[in-house]
Amino acid sequence: MTRDQITELLGRLSTDPVVTRMLDDFKIRRRPEIEYEPEAVDRRIVEPRDWLVNRRLGIEFGFEDEAVFRNAHPDDAPSGKMLLIQLCFYGNHDGINRYNGAQPFDLSFDDSRESVRSKLAAWEVSRRSYVRDTWELPEWTMVAAYADGGSCVDSLLFLLRQPPMPADLDEVAIVPSLDNIISILGKSLSDPELRLILAPLKLDNNLRNVGERWVANFRIHAGVQLDFVESGSSRGASLAQVTLYRENEMAAAEWPGELPFGLTFKDSPEQMFAKIGRPPERHDDSDFTGVAMWFFPLFNLSIRYDTVENVLLMVRLLPPEGELVS
Repeated sequence: MTRDQITELLGRLSTDPVVTRMLDDFKIRRRPEIEYEPEAVDRRIVEPRDWLVNRRLGIEFGFEDEAVFRNAHPDDAPSGKMLLIQLCFYGNHDGINRYNGAQPFDLSFDDSRESVRSKLAAWEVSRRSYVRDTWELPEWTMVAAYADGGSCVDSLLFLLRQPPMPADLDEVAIVPSLDNIISILGKSLSDPELRLILAPLKLDNNLRNVGERWVANFRIHAGVQLDFVESGSSRGASLAQVTLYRENEMAAAEWPGELPFGLTFKDSPEQMFAKIGRPPERHDDSDFTGVAMWFFPLFNLSIRYDTVENVLLMVRLLPPEGELVS
């Protein structure tokens, strides 16, 4: 499929004649749909995405509810309209036949990792790498996955970029600094220093009891959530975890403040490990995400990252010896 054809398809609704014709051409009869919670009165979404694949022809189409993709407020109802956001062409992938069509940039599934990088050399400055390679191209994001130790291509994935979700400017001015966050980790809600630092956030107005902890959720406006361990009453709880979010992760705006070790949410896992400069104490990669954790004298650090687009998703700060709050 040519670069122009991919650009023409991504961002169109599933009902668009161009998309329906393409699905028909690839012998895909089912149409995408949102999965709702069974018998729920408020139509709560279980899964806003749907994937349609033809394993014999080696192609997959990924769709997402348009309102969800375009950052509708979490309380808003889904649009029910499915937007084409992903196209994946399979090469040397177990259980799926090789896609036989042409690929942009003269790419071949027989290319090695080095050859793919060479063919994308014009966009080298945008490349983020880890298990896969990711490029930010003018029209979309491209991800190359590899097989057999990087000697050939497993798949090529083309992604429509989500609209940005910058933090609210009014919130940016009142979020605590990184040093202040570190200084209050583990402190009680009744601690004078903690209350002074968090006063601009109007903490008491935003605390909610969630099971065995108290949560102050500022994700939508400032990309941060504070978790306090329950100990009898809200004022007796202590700050057990501060989570800083990348834009669109958990429907969050992007945290506008500083991250530890000079990290940014655009860093790849490779860049993250290099900036922190030492191996993590805990490290686990899955097919699509990974988590690494370090223990430092002043705080513990846990980072969740995406191994497809190769970006950081969530940065969590905990007191020394602290454990992750689920």
